[in-house]
Amino acid sequence: MGSLLTDADKASFKSSIEDLFDTFSRDIVVHKEPKKKVTTVNPTTPNLPGYNESSNIQNIEYITESKSFKAMVRYNNKQSVETDSFAGMQIPTGMVAIKVQSDARDYINKGKTEKVVLDGKSFKVASSDAVKDHFGYALYVYFIEEIK
Repeated sequence: MGSLLTDADKASFKSSIEDLFDTFSRDIVVHKEPKKKVTTVNPTTPNLPGYNESSNIQNIEYITESKSFKAMVRYNNKQSVETDSFAGMQIPTGMVAIKVQSDARDYINKGKTEKVVLDGKSFKVASSDAVKDHFGYALYVYFIEEIK
């Protein structure tokens, strides 16, 4: 079956989508669950709390992990549940949609994402990703919800 678009048309549309993303994307920061680092463990001290003996003291240090990515952000103006044309799924009131590239998708999906920060507000990821393929240029849509 023939295509309505030539390969040159598809390449042009793909390039336009890439330009659109570059033009309208802005920085978001994705925060992962902090990693625990246990330091200063003394195995020779008995673990006898309550008997006037010192217990094994573990100093736990939390190492924060976050990364900045580009994303297209769309706030929902509607006040009801509706089918969204941005991702083709139903979204509740107050949700924000972000479109990210594959590097951000991989980072969000790997491990536990604690929050996404944009516009000075913190959001939690409220959906899995939905792929939007634009002639070979894939963008991934997530819905995020403000943490109050």
